[in-house]
Amino acid sequence: MRGYTMVASAAAMALLMSGCGRTTTGGGANPAGPTPAPAPAPAPSPPPAPQFPSLIGEWTGSGSVTLTNRQTRVALPYGCERSFSVTTQAGGSFSGLTRWRGTGASSDPYCTHEGRFTATMTADGATSFRVEPPIEARSCTRISGEDVFQGTTSDASIQAEMSDVMSCVDPLGQPYDAERRVTFSVRRR
Repeated sequence: MRGYTMVASAAAMALLMSGCGRTTTGGGANPAGPTPAPAPAPAPSPPPAPQFPSLIGEWTGSGSVTLTNRQTRVALPYGCERSFSVTTQAGGSFSGLTRWRGTGASSDPYCTHEGRFTATMTADGATSFRVEPPIEARSCTRISGEDVFQGTTSDASIQAEMSDVMSCVDPLGQPYDAERRVTFSVRRR
């Protein structure tokens, strides 16, 4: 009987061990089915498109042109009247016409400019302007720089400035190099 008990015990042990590690019951099928994979996290929402104020319309104000002799550091400032007409706008890009005048006979040759401009502003109002044709100054020729203004734009005002270097001739015929600074500040009319 002892041999029969040992065989029965070994058979029972083998039967128990064959089920170790099994996670299913009843014929090897999992009644709950496979565990689903976790859902992917939703993609982050794109940032909202920047909002730009409408700038279409007429803008007027003032500005200046200052020529500073690079050798003597003597500055000659001229007051100017500034006028812009913004005719097109797409988001932060806008363009139109410039009409700039001096305030008298001495400033007219340095302030007068009629042409076109194109501009691009960022969402925070930082703006870059380019004017065409180039801004001229009496008895001067540009040595370096461009007609590109840097400034700020809001729904109520536009302000910017540019600098370049000019080779000029004074009223006595003497040549000199000058740093030129051109500014404007306009408000919606």
